[in-house]
Amino acid sequence: MCAGTVGDDVGKADPMRKKGLVGGHCYALISAHMENIKGKRVRLVKLRNPWGNFEWKGAYSEDDNVWNDATASCRRRVKIEKKDDGIFIMTFEDLL
Repeated sequence: MCAGTVGDDVGKADPMRKKGLVGGHCYALISAHMENIKGKRVRLVKLRNPWGNFEWKGAYSEDDNVWNDATASCRRRVKIEKKDDGIFIMTFEDLL
């Protein structure tokens, strides 16, 4: 399965780039998760940018402090890895 963004990739002028996404671009869906983080049920999706870099910078991204409050078992299930490999996590709602 895959997901995509609307718009056109117009280089650095692309407004989606501020959030770590590329306009008019396709992303592979790796997995979907329902996790309990800080007492809240959260629907998460793991996506991959086929470029192999450039990742989501919003809520639940690899650098988001919310992962400090997630259990170790949750981090293992979702497989959070802080590296620029094009793989990132976001909420299902942000995906929509």
